[in-house]
Amino acid sequence: MKITKFGHCCLLLEMNGVRILIDPGVYSGGQNDERDIDMVLITHEHSDHYHIESLKKVLSSNPKATVITNDAVGALLQKESIPYTRVMDGESTKVNATRVEGFGREHAIIYGQMGACENTGFLVGEKFYYGRILFPSTSCVVMANSLFHSTLGKRGNSDLCTKK
Repeated sequence: MKITKFGHCCLLLEMNGVRILIDPGVYSGGQNDERDIDMVLITHEHSDHYHIESLKKVLSSNPKATVITNDAVGALLQKESIPYTRVMDGESTKVNATRVEGFGREHAIIYGQMGACENTGFLVGEKFYYGRILFPSTSCVVMANSLFHSTLGKRGNSDLCTKK
């Protein structure tokens, strides 16, 4: 497994020959140049996680990529005529034999009602989790086999993680 971080929250996960881009948001850079992407996961509609111009560039260079997201982001994608696969809390799908499972329903409240939106975390290949489920005030990235012991956020960059 290899993880590359593209700034704020965008990650490229490479696992078992599958390349997965996660949350290509407005504050991330470099993700638009990636090729051979198999799937794009989008957790929620905030612009730091979902940026339509970045997504369109990624999909233009990766026309076979499958976008996986929840209903709220899916509604935005429909307005742009971008096909997607719906995965909500408790649902799953497979792309290139890699299973993606959805966890969680709501984004943490940031201030007042700011931040309130649908938010789905994803467990990929039963080994990698990205989203908000264990820690109520923030998003986290954890390896499923050490779910309660370490997160990339607590350890900083791991030996599996490279920054672009």
